[in-house]
Amino acid sequence: MNQDKIIFQNIYYEQVSKDHINKGWLSWMNNPKTTKQINKEGKKFTETDLENYLNQKKSIFFLACYSKEGKYFGNLRIHEWTPDIACFGRLIGSEEHRGKGYGKVLVELAKSLIFENTKYNIIIAGNNEGDLASSNSKIKCGFIKMDQKSKNALNVEFNNEGEYFILHRSHYYKNIK
Repeated sequence: MNQDKIIFQNIYYEQVSKDHINKGWLSWMNNPKTTKQINKEGKKFTETDLENYLNQKKSIFFLACYSKEGKYFGNLRIHEWTPDIACFGRLIGSEEHRGKGYGKVLVELAKSLIFENTKYNIIIAGNNEGDLASSNSKIKCGFIKMDQKSKNALNVEFNNEGEYFILHRSHYYKNIK
């Protein structure tokens, strides 16, 4: 899938580029409220840090998210964990867009892009323990919280911190029919 713009549920998306760093991404990454779940050390990010991240991370999709009014409000990154497992991360950077359901829309977009445009059979998404908004949006979108037994069955390495959620391709297609 190679499109300049993706439209999904009245939100549009384009590839994240270097230009997005100063359109909001850098300020979001340096806002402790925005990154309390992903930047516990309080690191101060620079333009160079985000350029390096953009260039070093091998993403299947790395999308800038815009509201129907054209406001850049966050990012969605989808990448490979194993040849059969994809995962995603999302950031709602704009404070005015938090708590309005955009996180759930980004989960739905990630599911759609992965299962309808790639070969992956499983999606795993994680978040820090206690990030209820992130956990709830994944569960509302059909993901199941993984226990230790289900993690062991996949035979992949997990970070010991945080929670992980899983969705299989067969459950996705069963639920959209």
